Amino acid sequence: MNKKILFTTSIYEKLNFINDYDITRLINHIKNNKVNVSNDNFSGNVDSSFSPEPNGFLDDFIDLKNNINEEIKKCADIIGCENNLEISNSWYNIQKKDSRLNMHTHPNSIISGILYLKVDENSSKLYFSNPNPIIRTLYYNKKNSDNYDSYAIVPQSGLLLMWPSWMLHGSGTDFNNSDERIVISFNTYIKR
Repeated sequence: MNKKILFTTSIYEKLNFINDYDITRLINHIKNNKVNVSNDNFSGNVDSSFSPEPNGFLDDFIDLKNNINEEIKKCADIIGCENNLEISNSWYNIQKKDSRLNMHTHPNSIISGILYLKVDENSSKLYFSNPNPIIRTLYYNKKNSDNYDSYAIVPQSGLLLMWPSWMLHGSGTDFNNSDERIVISFNTYIKR
C-alpha cells in the first residue's frame, strides 16, 4: 500500500542557531534594559517587551535580525510562499516559575518564531495543536504524525523555531517550573 501525504503542517527548527557568548550578551541586554509590558498570552509572573508596533527588540541586534531573516527566507521557500518576508515585530518574554503561555495564534503574520535563550529541564514545553478538530473525537491505537492532537517541542538554549502563524500554540496545561525561561519571539510579513 502506498501512502500519500496530504495537508501537512510543519514546524522548522535550527539547533544551536546562536552560541553561548551571544546568548549571554542577549540575556544581559534584556536584564539591563528590561521593560514590562502586559502580554495577554500569558498567565502568571512574566516580564515582556511585547508590542504590536513594527520593529522591536531585534532592532538593537541587526546582525542577529539579518541572520533570522535569512532563515525565514529558507523557511518560506520550503513552505512554498513568497520568500520576501522579513521580521515585522519582535519582543522578549521572561517567564517565571508557575507561569503559563496560553494557547494562541499570531494574526497579521505569515511565519512566527521563537529563539530560546535560557531554558532548563524544568522549562515548559511549547505545544502545537492539530487544527483538525475531528482528530480529537477518534481513538487511535498508536500515536503518530497522522493522528497527533498536539505535538510538544522540548526547549533548548540556542534553538530557533518557526511555524505558520495561524498554528495554535502555547504551553497547554503545563506551567513553567524554571525560575527564568527567556525567549525572543518574532512575527513576519511581506517586505515593504
